[in-house]
Amino acid sequence: GGGGGGGAAGTDDQSQELHQLYLFLAHQNSITSSLKSEVTQVPGYDDVFIDMLNLCADWLEQRKYLLPVEKHALARVMPYLLGLLDESDNIYRPTKLHKKGFKVDRFIKLFKLHPVVPLYGDMHIEIEVVMRRSPNFDERVWGAAGSESRSAREYLLVHSLDAAKHEHNAYVARYAAVVNAVRKALREAAAKSGG
Repeated sequence: GGGGGGGAAGTDDQSQELHQLYLFLAHQNSITSSLKSEVTQVPGYDDVFIDMLNLCADWLEQRKYLLPVEKHALARVMPYLLGLLDESDNIYRPTKLHKKGFKVDRFIKLFKLHPVVPLYGDMHIEIEVVMRRSPNFDERVWGAAGSESRSAREYLLVHSLDAAKHEHNAYVARYAAVVNAVRKALREAAAKSGG
C-alpha cells in the first residue's frame, strides 16, 4: 500500500515539473524580460552597462583574450547588454547615452566581424538576430549585409589555409629550435658534471 502511494507522489512531482517546464518554454525570453524590468529600476545601471560594453569592445579590438572561449564570451555578452540598454533608451539615436561616450557604430562593426558566436556545444547565435529583437532596432543604422565577403573570409577555412600553414611552419621551426637548444644545454651540463 505505502509503495504505491510513493509512486503516485513521484508522478505528481514529475508532472508538476513538466508543467512548469512547459510554461517556461512557452514564454520565450522570460529570463531576459524579467531582467529588463528589474535592471531598469537600479539607478545608474546604464553607466555600468556602457562601461561593460566598452571594456568588452576594447578587449576584442586589442585581442586581450587567450582562448577562443574568452573571445566568444566577450562577443556574446555585448548584444544582450545593448538590448537591455535599448529597452530604456534608443541606442540608435543621439540620446543621453551618446553624451556618455556610447557609440553604437563601434559595436555594429565588431558584430559584422564576428557575426556568429558559439553558445554551447554545437549551438550558436547570429548576433544580428539577437539585435533585431531589441525594441528600437534600426535597419538603416545596422546597414546592409555588405561585409558578407569579409565574414566568409573570416569563417571559411579555405580563405585562411595559407596563413594557417605559414603559422604552423613558423611554430614548428621555433619548436625545433627550442628543443635543440634544450638538448645542447643538457649535453653541456652533463659534460661539465662528468668532467
